Amino acid sequence: MRRLLLTIGFTLIALAALVGFNFDRIVDGRLRPWVETQAATALQGEVHLDRLELDWGRLELTGVQVARPGEFRFRVERVVVRYTFAGLWQRRLESVAVRQPDLEWEGAGRAGGGPVFWPPQPPLRVEDWTVEEGSLLLALGKDRLLLRQIEAAGNLDSRFTLEVAALLGKEPGVTLAFAGHGIWEGRPELTITDLLWSGRSLLQTPVTLAPGAEAFEVTLALAQLNDAEAARLLAALDRAPPWPLELAWGVTAPRLTLGIDGERLSLRLQTAAGEVRRQGERWPWESLHLQLAAVADAWEVDAEAALPAQARLQLAGTWSDERFGGRWRFAAPSPAKLATTFGFALSPPVARLRELTVAGDLQATAGTVAVERVRLAARLPGGGEFSGVLSGRWQEGAVSVEAADLVVRQGASRL
Repeated sequence: MRRLLLTIGFTLIALAALVGFNFDRIVDGRLRPWVETQAATALQGEVHLDRLELDWGRLELTGVQVARPGEFRFRVERVVVRYTFAGLWQRRLESVAVRQPDLEWEGAGRAGGGPVFWPPQPPLRVEDWTVEEGSLLLALGKDRLLLRQIEAAGNLDSRFTLEVAALLGKEPGVTLAFAGHGIWEGRPELTITDLLWSGRSLLQTPVTLAPGAEAFEVTLALAQLNDAEAARLLAALDRAPPWPLELAWGVTAPRLTLGIDGERLSLRLQTAAGEVRRQGERWPWESLHLQLAAVADAWEVDAEAALPAQARLQLAGTWSDERFGGRWRFAAPSPAKLATTFGFALSPPVARLRELTVAGDLQATAGTVAVERVRLAARLPGGGEFSGVLSGRWQEGAVSVEAADLVVRQGASRL
C-alpha cells in the first residue's frame, strides 16, 4: 500500500512537472487558436496572434492583427492584460495596456453591404486602459485624417471616457489633444467635448463620431487665425490651400465649420475684422462669410465681405489648378472713402461718384486678373446717373481697361 501511494505521488509530481515545463507551449499551441477563433466570431473579422503568454493574473499578447475587410485594419505590437478570476466571472478586466497600435479605419464602412453588426455592449468591461505610441488613419472618401504618436487613457463600458494626445497630420504635424465620452449600446458612438490645437482650445460645440458614418461636422473657434495656421489644418486632411500662395491673410474671432459628407469636403468660415496682404498692398474688411466645398480636384467658392465705408464684395466660382473662374459683385456708397481706407487715391471724376455697383465675370491666376462683361452703375453729383459695360486686365502690375456703351443720364436726358 505504501509503495502504491509513493508511486501515485511520484507520478503526480512528474505529471505536474511535465505540465509546468510545457505550460507555455500548451497555452500558445492550444489556447491561442481558441482565442483567435472566439475573437474573430465576436468581431466578425479576421484575428491573428503571433504569441500568447498566460500567467497568474496576467495575459500578454504579441503581434496582434485584427481586420474587418472594407472597414478597419488593426495591428499592435503588444497587449498586456491584468485580471482576477472574480473579475473574469463578471466579464471585467482590471487593466489593459496597448503598445504601438496601428489602426486604419474606413469611415464609409463596407461598400455595397448592409449595416455593420456591433455587439450591443462591450464584450468585456475594462476599468483602466492605456495606449502608447499609437497611430490612427481615418479614411472618409478621398480624405484622410492621420493621428500619430498617440498617448491615450480611459475606461471601457457601455458608458466610457477617454483622453488622447497626439500629432495631427504628416510631418511635421501639429500637437492635438482631446477628451470625450461615449456610449456603446448597439453601434458605439464617441462624443468629443474638448479639443486643443497647439495648446489652444478649438472646439465650439461637441462633435459625435460613429463607425460606418459617411458624414460628420465640427465647428472650431479661435481668437485669431491666419493663412499659415489654416494651411496646416488643411494639410492634416491632405488638402492644399485653396488660395494663391503669395496671399497672406489674418482674421479675428474666426468660426470655422468643417464638414465631410462622403467624398465632399466643405469649409465655412465666419469672421469679424481681417485683412489680406499681397506684395505690400493691404485690403481690410469688417466681416467675412466664406464657404468652400471640395468636389473632385476643385473647390467651389462662395464669399461675401463687408468692407470699410459700408462697401460690400460678393464672389462665387470655382478654384482649380491654381485658377479661379466665376462671378463677382462690388457695391460702394462712397468710393472716395473706401479708397482712403485702402490707401490709394481716385481721380476726381471717380471720387465724386456715389452708390457705385460693379458686377461681372472674373478669371484669375497667380499673376493675372481679368474681368469681362462688367456692368457698372453709379450716381453723379447733382442727381445724374452713369452706366456702362467694362472689361479689364491686371497682369504683373500693369492695368488695361476697355469701356463700351458708357451712358450718362441727367433726369430723362441722355448725354
